[in-house]
Amino acid sequence: MSSSSIPAGAAVGRYRLSGSVRAIQVEHEGALSVATSPQVEAAVLGLVDRLADVDPALRRRYAVERTVSCTISDLGVVWSGRLGADGLHDVTAGAAPRAQVRLTVDSDDLLALADGRLEVPAAVATGRLRVQAGPLDLLKLRGLL
Repeated sequence: MSSSSIPAGAAVGRYRLSGSVRAIQVEHEGALSVATSPQVEAAVLGLVDRLADVDPALRRRYAVERTVSCTISDLGVVWSGRLGADGLHDVTAGAAPRAQVRLTVDSDDLLALADGRLEVPAAVATGRLRVQAGPLDLLKLRGLL
């Protein structure tokens, strides 16, 4: 995996970029793919929607009111929001000051989490997703994820 800034007009696979894109090149199933900021945004919003689809009773039982940030380490992008019984809301690009739950993931792993190719427990166990939170928050969130 390599991080680079791709200049305008460059060809990436069969695509030609119209503007400069900070991107990550990932070898996946023998083909070169590129995780861009718009793909990451779509993945984050997809995960927000998936959390909204969780049974409300289950969310009320396990979700705690916390500020959450997710750092996409290879793109240098941070998303933040508030987690609560009604799901994840107020999601914006930009760091939450002193977020109570902090996630760190590479863009390709975020895309894999969003489309179901990677499960949260496996990502945490293999170090592909790092979660920094208090012990009680981790126990509560485990039931939700």
